[in-house]
Amino acid sequence: MKQYSLGLAAALTVTGTASQLRAQHFDEPSVMNQPYTQMVQDPYFGDYEGTYSAGEAGPEPSSPKPVPAEATVRALGNRAYAIVLRTHAADLDGALQAEVGGRMEGERVIVSGSSQGHEWEGEIGKQVLRVRKRGYGGVFEMKRVMKKSPIEALRPPPGAIVLLAFEPGQKPGLEMWTDAGWVTTSEGIMHKNPGEAPRPDLPRRDISTKREFKNVRLHLEFRIPYEPDLREQARGNSGVILADRYEVQVLDSYGLIPGDGDCASIYGVAPPRVNAAFPPLSWQTYDITFYAPGMEGGKMVRGPRLTVVWNGIKVHENQTTPTPTGDSERPNAGSGPIRIQDHGNLVYYRNIWVEELPDTQD
Repeated sequence: MKQYSLGLAAALTVTGTASQLRAQHFDEPSVMNQPYTQMVQDPYFGDYEGTYSAGEAGPEPSSPKPVPAEATVRALGNRAYAIVLRTHAADLDGALQAEVGGRMEGERVIVSGSSQGHEWEGEIGKQVLRVRKRGYGGVFEMKRVMKKSPIEALRPPPGAIVLLAFEPGQKPGLEMWTDAGWVTTSEGIMHKNPGEAPRPDLPRRDISTKREFKNVRLHLEFRIPYEPDLREQARGNSGVILADRYEVQVLDSYGLIPGDGDCASIYGVAPPRVNAAFPPLSWQTYDITFYAPGMEGGKMVRGPRLTVVWNGIKVHENQTTPTPTGDSERPNAGSGPIRIQDHGNLVYYRNIWVEELPDTQD
C-alpha cells in the first residue's frame, strides 16, 4: 500500500541513542509487564510539521514565501523508513506530495528517492527533518511534533453505561464482559492475556459485552503496538464490532492511503474519508454512533448506519452495509453485544462507555 496521513502521542518515550536502535516487537515477553511505559528506542518515526519553500526566499515581492507543510515518518524495521512530505492544498496550486525512503545511518536517517518527477535528498536527526529537491530548489524544513486526540480521556456523560472504567491508578473490573481471558492493569487498560499470544497454537479469543445493545453512541480509546517488522493486516490488528456483526477496523495504518481493510474502515465495505491515524503507541479515540438495522420477520428492511469520529475527525457519516462485515453469509441482526476482536496483536483499550439511543435516526 502507498503512503498518506497524520499524528504521534505522548505515551512514546525515547531512550538511548540511535546507534542502539534495533527491531523490537511491542509484544515481546520482555515488555509484557510494561503496558503503559514501554520504552521504544526510535527517535525518528512520527509526525513532523514546518514549511516548504519552493525556491530562494528574498525581500522582493515576487520571492516565494514558505508555506505550511507536514510529514509522516513510518518505521519499516531493519533501520528503514517510509517518508511522506506534503504541503497544504490551500497554499499552492494543489498539494505537493513526495514519497521517499530513508535509512538510519549512525545518529541520523538519510533520506533519498525519486517522486513527482524530482530527486529528493536530506536527513532526519535531533527531532528535525530537512529534505530538498536535488538541483531544482525547494526544501522541506520541519520539527517533530506529538499530536493528541481532543477527546482523549473523555468522561462519560450522566446516564452512560460504563463498560470499562477509566480512573488512572485504579485497575478496572471486567464484570460487564464475558470471560475471554483478557486482563486489566492499574493504568485503566484492558488487553488480552499477554501469556496467550502471539502463539499460533492458542486460539484467538474476542471479548464481548454480556449485555446486548441496539442503537448506541460508543466511546473508546485504543493503543496500537509498535511492530515495525510486520506488514499490513499483521500490524496492530484488532476491531470494534457493533451488534456482534458490524466492524470498525483497528490497525496500524499510520502513513498509508487507507483502504477498506485499514484503520477506521467499515471492514471490507468503506475506507475512512481521511486517514486520521496517529503513530503506534499513541492513544487514539473512536466515537461511533451506531443505528442497528431494521428487521422484520428475520429480514433487513433498513440497513445499519455507522458514523465514526476518529481522533476528533469525522471519517464516516451514516455509512451502511448490506451484510455483516467480514462474513456476507451471516444473517443481519437488530441487536447484539459489542465485541472487541483478538487478532493476535497486543492492542490496548481503555475508557469504554456507551449511551443508548432511541430508534429515530434524526
